[in-house]
Amino acid sequence: ISPDMEIVCSIPEIPGAASLMLYPGKLYVPCTDGYVRCYDSETLQLTGEYQVGLPSPAAYRSMVFSPTEGTAYLTGEQGQILELSMPTCQVEDEFSVCVSPVGLEITRGFPGNLWVVDADENRIHVVDLEDNIQANSVGFGFLDQVRDMAASIYYDSLIVATTEGIFKLSINPDGSIRSNYLPSSGGTWDGLCSIPNDSNFVAVAEGEPGSNNWRIYELCAYDDSLYLFPPAPYYGGFGVSGLTWHSTPAYDGFHVF
Repeated sequence: ISPDMEIVCSIPEIPGAASLMLYPGKLYVPCTDGYVRCYDSETLQLTGEYQVGLPSPAAYRSMVFSPTEGTAYLTGEQGQILELSMPTCQVEDEFSVCVSPVGLEITRGFPGNLWVVDADENRIHVVDLEDNIQANSVGFGFLDQVRDMAASIYYDSLIVATTEGIFKLSINPDGSIRSNYLPSSGGTWDGLCSIPNDSNFVAVAEGEPGSNNWRIYELCAYDDSLYLFPPAPYYGGFGVSGLTWHSTPAYDGFHVF
């Protein structure tokens, strides 16, 4: 997707594609058959296939890169989280913080933190990247079902998409987690992605509940945005079809996949 919110190109259907992750010159697509498929980010041609586990329809739903460690994290089978070497996707470590991890994100910092969405408990766990051990967690209400999250340009801060709007999370100096609801962001959100070199995000929102009328918007969540306090904290938008969304910033500093 270009800066003017136009679809530039797409990859033909990838069977079992569960998530995606950008790496310099490459696009990694974990699939439910237990393989991570690698594509050239310029030509979008398949360049490699790496087996990381057994087939599982519920696994491999999220993959993120840790720039301070040079490794990637991927949700695996039976509640495991895999740490993979890059660029060959060899398994370096496996650990667990919950039964059903369905989403991962890494926030800026030294070395930063891994945030894990727990589908069973509707919580987000924070993992210390130095030892891959859980440091804290925060829960959400019964109606605020977590759907996605995306790191901001600020240290240890991200936004969370739920079925009742957008939340901003950050880590306080004492290690506790601060949670703030973004006003006027009610409704179901998904497909969050930080815009390269910007504090805003690309996000997908449903119109009327249950309508499947989805639109892509630019979302303004932080104080330095010129558009922070319009009637709603988002603008632009165009209709898209589908029910499941995954997005990631491109390394060219302008586009979003």
